[in-house]
Amino acid sequence: MHWVNRGSEPSTLAETRWKYTDRWVSYYRDNVGEKPRRPRLRKLRIKLCRRFHGICGYCEEEDTPGTLDHFKPKSVFPDLVYEWSNWVFACKTCNQRKADKWPAGGYINPCACPPPERPENFFYFDLYTGEILPKQGLSPELRSRAWQTINDIGLNKYPHPRRRLEQIGVVRSHILDFANTQRLDVLDGIGRMAGRNYELSSVTRQAINEYGTMPQILEMAVEL
Repeated sequence: MHWVNRGSEPSTLAETRWKYTDRWVSYYRDNVGEKPRRPRLRKLRIKLCRRFHGICGYCEEEDTPGTLDHFKPKSVFPDLVYEWSNWVFACKTCNQRKADKWPAGGYINPCACPPPERPENFFYFDLYTGEILPKQGLSPELRSRAWQTINDIGLNKYPHPRRRLEQIGVVRSHILDFANTQRLDVLDGIGRMAGRNYELSSVTRQAINEYGTMPQILEMAVEL
């Protein structure tokens, strides 16, 4: 999981929020009326997808068309149902696994604004198994929140570890290729793979650090 800059809210969302939020609040918080029908959000979902480069905010795998996930679920936080700051572009699998869960401590937010709360500060990857794990040195509370995020969203369930191992293999192959040939196009390719607009970029950057020990690769990464 890596940090995503969701960017500013689309101008059309304010009207949708004004029209429909109260219906969700009444249904979930006040137990009044039937479950509201959702307005068409296709254009807004496409904008969200573009902000995330078509990459799931949780598993970092590319998914098209993907889904709109409410980071804080609408059944628990109905007042946030049309808040741009609560939207995450997610693959169908991660969205379904997360569902309406919301533990006491919440989850790690892929779009957290304060740098200390960004995902890179909570997770690392086991490059031999492809698993995502809480970083060492976290407080018990933060470690628990990291594990809750991993387990509830299924970030170590098939096929995620396999996909990460495949990516790690590609990175190692490119690093060896560059070491043998010194070709700048290979170096450029590794740099692009480490950019945030490329799927699985977090595990790519870690693999570069551990296998490559070549800072110039990371300096070339797009939006690093």
